[in-house]
Amino acid sequence: MERQTAGKPLSKHNETDEALIYCGPSIGRVLKQNAVFIGVLPQNVLDVVKKHPCIKKLLVPASQLATINMALITPGTVENMWFVRISREMANEVANGSNMEVK
Repeated sequence: MERQTAGKPLSKHNETDEALIYCGPSIGRVLKQNAVFIGVLPQNVLDVVKKHPCIKKLLVPASQLATINMALITPGTVENMWFVRISREMANEVANGSNMEVK
C-alpha cells in the first residue's frame, strides 16, 4: 500500500508536482523541520513515515505552508496535535536507543 499526502502517493511524487515541505518537529538527522522535497522522497524519509504514519500528515504542499504553520501553533488544532504526537513518539524512540541518521 502506498503512503499518501495531499492526495498523492508519497512514493510516486514527481518533478511536476508541487514541492512538499515537512512542517513537523526535526527528527534527529533524518528529517529536519522545513525540509523541502521535490520529486521522489528519499528512502530514509519513506521508512520513517512507514514507521510513524502521523509524519505524512505534516508533509504538505508548499502552497499550504502559511496556513499549516498557523495551525501548528494553535492549541487544539489537528495539526498541533500531530506535531505534539510526533514529538512524543520520536522522543521515546530516541530515548530507547534508536539510531536516527541520514543515510
